[in-house]
Amino acid sequence: MDELNSPSTIIKNIVLEGSGEDCIFKHSVNVAALSLLLGKWIGYDKTKLNLLAYSATLHDFGKSKIDKSILYKQTRLTEKEFKEIRKHPIIAYNLVKNMTTLNASVGYGILMHHERMDGSGYPLGLKGDEINEFAKIIAIADTFDAVNSNRIYRKRKDPFGALEIIQRDSLGKLDYNYSKIFIEHIVNYYIGEKVLLDNNDVCKIIQIDVNNLSCPLLLNNDNFIDLKKRKDLT
Repeated sequence: MDELNSPSTIIKNIVLEGSGEDCIFKHSVNVAALSLLLGKWIGYDKTKLNLLAYSATLHDFGKSKIDKSILYKQTRLTEKEFKEIRKHPIIAYNLVKNMTTLNASVGYGILMHHERMDGSGYPLGLKGDEINEFAKIIAIADTFDAVNSNRIYRKRKDPFGALEIIQRDSLGKLDYNYSKIFIEHIVNYYIGEKVLLDNNDVCKIIQIDVNNLSCPLLLNNDNFIDLKKRKDLT
């Protein structure tokens, strides 16, 4: 909670490092940090942020009860194995729902963090306002860290690609307003950072168009490079 006063440090660590193949502990820490930042940007008070912190930290707790041979399998999961993985929100919810010291919203955030606005999520197939608000926040943070991290079964996206997935999924799957707030704030911390182009030039990010996230305006020494116009560069 104290680290929320230094969002730049949190964001840069998560953007640059991701959570690698640590799909429970480090991933949960990253998701909790991003969820708390988004909660703060939305305007949550300290009490609500505390509850969100519990929910986000424990969102994947159920995976600790999944067979490790499935959880860390090096090849594509079978349909049966995928169904086992999909049980983790219910497992975690059942473990925390009877903890009298935790508000019910903590459990609902855990249970529903894989639900999607269009009803395509799991485990309950809920839609829109049926989904707990903590779960909507955690879903955005969870998606960002997952696609921004190397996993056994796939390579990470670049930080712009991760934001583009949030933007794409905001049209039906993730909460649109929360996604918009997340993107608009995160891109502010990209400004001034250095990027490596595929021609090996190192440039500084000057401006980012939220409608074209992967094509920022760059500065290379004294020359501006607009990636929206330079289709030969990535």
